[in-house]
Amino acid sequence: GVLVRDVAAGSRAGEAGIRAGDVIVEVNRQPVRTVEELKTHIDNQIKGAPTVLLIRRDGGTMYVAIPAV
Repeated sequence: GVLVRDVAAGSRAGEAGIRAGDVIVEVNRQPVRTVEELKTHIDNQIKGAPTVLLIRRDGGTMYVAIPAV
C-alpha cells in the first residue's frame, strides 16, 4: 500500500475523508503497492468517473469515493 503523508486542506481527497496516516491499498479495485502504481491507476481511469480507494486505517479497511472533477 501507499502511505498518505499529508492531505491538503480543501482538497477533494480531504473532503472525501482521506487522512494522513491512511494506507491506500486499492484504486478502483486494482491493488497498489507503490506511488507509481497509484499514479498509473488514477491516470488510466475513465474521465468523469469517481476514484474509489480502499484504505487501511486503525487496523480496519474502508472504501472512500473521491468525486470526479
